[in-house]
Amino acid sequence: MGIHRFALFTGILASALAAQICPPQQIPGPRGAAYGYFCDVSGDLAVVSEDEAVVNGQGKAGRVHLYERRAGTWTAAGTLESPFPIQSGRFGNGVAVENGVIVVGEFGANGGNGRAWVVEKVGSTWKFAELTRTYTGGTWMGQSVAISGNTILVSSERLGVVLAYERPAGGWTSQSTISEYFAIKPTGQIGDFGAHISVSGQRAIIGNATKSEVYIVQRVFNQWSILQVLTTSAAGADRFGSAVDIHGDIAVVGAVWDGNTAGAAYCFLRDSTGNWQQTSRFVEGNRVYGHSLGHGVAVSRNPNTDGRVAITAIGSGTLYVHDPDDPKKLTTWTTRRSDLPQPAAQARSMGLDGTSVLIGSNFTQVGEYAFFYDIGGPYQAGSYASFGSGCAGTGNKVPVHSGSGTPELGKQLSWDLTNAASSSAAALLLGVVPLDIPLWSTCRAYVVPISVEGMLTSASGSSAFPLTVPCDPALVGGVVRTQYLVIDFGAAHDPKLVLTNGLDTKIGGY
Repeated sequence: MGIHRFALFTGILASALAAQICPPQQIPGPRGAAYGYFCDVSGDLAVVSEDEAVVNGQGKAGRVHLYERRAGTWTAAGTLESPFPIQSGRFGNGVAVENGVIVVGEFGANGGNGRAWVVEKVGSTWKFAELTRTYTGGTWMGQSVAISGNTILVSSERLGVVLAYERPAGGWTSQSTISEYFAIKPTGQIGDFGAHISVSGQRAIIGNATKSEVYIVQRVFNQWSILQVLTTSAAGADRFGSAVDIHGDIAVVGAVWDGNTAGAAYCFLRDSTGNWQQTSRFVEGNRVYGHSLGHGVAVSRNPNTDGRVAITAIGSGTLYVHDPDDPKKLTTWTTRRSDLPQPAAQARSMGLDGTSVLIGSNFTQVGEYAFFYDIGGPYQAGSYASFGSGCAGTGNKVPVHSGSGTPELGKQLSWDLTNAASSSAAALLLGVVPLDIPLWSTCRAYVVPISVEGMLTSASGSSAFPLTVPCDPALVGGVVRTQYLVIDFGAAHDPKLVLTNGLDTKIGGY
């Protein structure tokens, strides 16, 4: 669990973080070309768009930046560009990634008809296949894209159509072009149907924020049908559907104009009859004009964090992570928050993959950044466990070692010593390797120390070593073993050293 990092505790006194979201790794992006407006993350691969980048002299042709996680650190891993970059092609205006497969929209290509690409790494080379479309007439296909398993969705907000593509038998890039097999269209007013889409297996969710409507769509025998229309009571005023995501039986929807642009997000759960029911509504405790909570929404696709929801507020640059108390009900939640570390940074886009959150940030006064958060796995409680016994010193007193405080990420714990010789030198021994060997008299060693912290006991024979647990999810679940050693010239044995019982401290958190 990475508990070896505890050896650094004596040199790291991290500030307490009540939110329990560890600070992100931040990577600056290129300036002035819309870096960060679209992003996604899956496993150890992340994509961030720069869809106004100049490529081969073509303005706003677009580019996608790749990042890979290596040994826990995100690093730049190259870029993707359209095989046919053109002026205002906007390659990267929509991006999605799953299990190493990348989907990229290029809505300005083909004379404004648009297209999308599916990209896979074959050996050391990224291979492209074009997702073609039958629609023409400046349709801007590729404004939004989504992928789940063998299905890719590509939308045209302008036309109000979402196209579905199926993975060829030989793989996505086994052929140079792939044609859509079904077009999903609403009846009546188009609005901005398809501006925001997500797919999970045989189900999809499509936003239409102009009408404050969201459509739950399901595939049966290669036919996609709109099963249910989700709405709120705001009747078009809250832009319900301005962000959407779906995974399994859980859907989350943003409404950025709710509460005079303070914003809100809604969680829905599919019941046993197949109907989608609202279970929760998320708003900020202090609702502020322009925060626009719900600009980004995402549902965890990791079974270890089932039901986890992430929501961003673009105006305040705030990330909220909600973990359900019961993934089968989604009515009560444990909420954590983190503000982007760059002042005035805006959360333009977001991707979530279980324990990883990627936020693309673009704001003229601050610059462009990709923020990579490790938000941890399922919650584990921290604990103390005393074992063994100490040996007697002055007056036959046996010193006692105990723990107090909360041994969780970002919180303060204390390793305490009581009943020891007064005004004496003492040392806290810290390690991770269990030990139990006899020394002298009835004294026993319970830890192989990798760090030793010296101190003096008080007149009452007590001391303590307080510590704020570093915010590192790799520490969660790890156990630190400690024991105190005290110089006691009143001890009946030689050497004049006494030891306490041992203490195991399990580190908790997400």
